[in-house]
Amino acid sequence: MGPIRLTFKEGEIVRKLNTITELPLPKWERRLNAAEKRGKFTLYERELSNEWGTCAIGETYDVVDGELEEEYENANRWVEYDEKAERLGMQFMEAIEDQDVKNARETFNEIKKYALKMHKKYNVAKVK
Repeated sequence: MGPIRLTFKEGEIVRKLNTITELPLPKWERRLNAAEKRGKFTLYERELSNEWGTCAIGETYDVVDGELEEEYENANRWVEYDEKAERLGMQFMEAIEDQDVKNARETFNEIKKYALKMHKKYNVAKVK
């Protein structure tokens, strides 16, 4: 199964982004739910959290590319240069490494809200 993506018909992006309060990140949502049940993270989950492309911040690429990327040039580029995204990503990774499931969940929730805020700022602002 390929990545889950938010898809938008032309002109719907403003309405869609304005109706949600956080960016859905289903891969890490499932991993966190499982860790909460187990009370810890697996070695595989810890490895995933250590790589930019597979961490929670990296997952924002999966859920907002496609139509968004085509419609808005540089749709995901904010992530590469954003210090807060980097800080949140590091906090998330450290919580997982420390087996701190509660802190990982709290940081994950911050990531989802911040990612949506940044996509609105850099993408919706371009819509006339």
